[in-house]
Amino acid sequence: MGAEKASKCAGILRTVPGFYNIQIEGKENTLSIYSPYQKALENHPEVRKNLTQMPLEKYAVLVRQIADFSESAVISLSLFGEALCHPQFEKFVSETLKYPGLSVFIETDGQLVTKDIAQRISEAVSNSPERNNGYPPVMWVVCIDSVSKEKYKEIHFNDGFENAVKSVSVLEEYFPNDVYPQFVRMNENEDELENFYRFWSDKENPSKGKLIIQKYNSYAGFLSEKSPCDLSPVERNPDWHLRRDMVILCDGSVMQYKETLFSEFIGNVFAQTLEEIWHRGDKLMEGQINGEYDEVSGNYDEYYTFNF
Repeated sequence: MGAEKASKCAGILRTVPGFYNIQIEGKENTLSIYSPYQKALENHPEVRKNLTQMPLEKYAVLVRQIADFSESAVISLSLFGEALCHPQFEKFVSETLKYPGLSVFIETDGQLVTKDIAQRISEAVSNSPERNNGYPPVMWVVCIDSVSKEKYKEIHFNDGFENAVKSVSVLEEYFPNDVYPQFVRMNENEDELENFYRFWSDKENPSKGKLIIQKYNSYAGFLSEKSPCDLSPVERNPDWHLRRDMVILCDGSVMQYKETLFSEFIGNVFAQTLEEIWHRGDKLMEGQINGEYDEVSGNYDEYYTFNF
């Protein structure tokens, strides 16, 4: 009975963010057929001019507020952009690691990964306090999505396959067991899924058996549907991203969902408190508990996926 009541209480289902999806760099290093970013910006040219780079000094204030508000959380620095393009990328990582309840998540194409960068980030980890949130200090995901150069080029429009694969080995040397080659599952690469899994799940290979198979996201129909199968649960549950995530652009603007794609903002972290912005989603959670869904969550299948 108590568990049933808890499942109907918005304040219990939605406490504080556990995952902050933050854009520190407005530039993508490589394109991909599953990224909506450039296409979405074409529809919002007034937004494009603001999405350059997040200043480190503003991030330092923000991450302190995150540590105070959430206490424990994972901070992604890779929303809609290649974090390693930011000239102060390493300082963003170091600033985050000052707080033992926070960990860093980096999703990269691997093209800018070098031994020197990996070593410096590793030194930042060594110079930071031990984590108390149950996660490693820094986690890396390398977007590969194929087992062949030809398929990689079809998906990413460049010849970076070998660099992406090599970056896994470079990172694994300094971040053992915290590096994940990723495969976004689509119609275009479904024929390589099994071989990708077989190669990267082998503990003798560069990632030592770690990998991620990611579902394709059409961004509520903004991109054409490419999913080879429907993984949705039989019964709808309240959206995990609404319950756990805060999506922050490099100018401080906050979207309720990343699938909003710049069409609506609920606040700005450089002008309002995190708590004030976060609670603007409470009514949406109450609605979902009662089977009522807003335009975005009612038209996408990301609700059952979970970050941290």
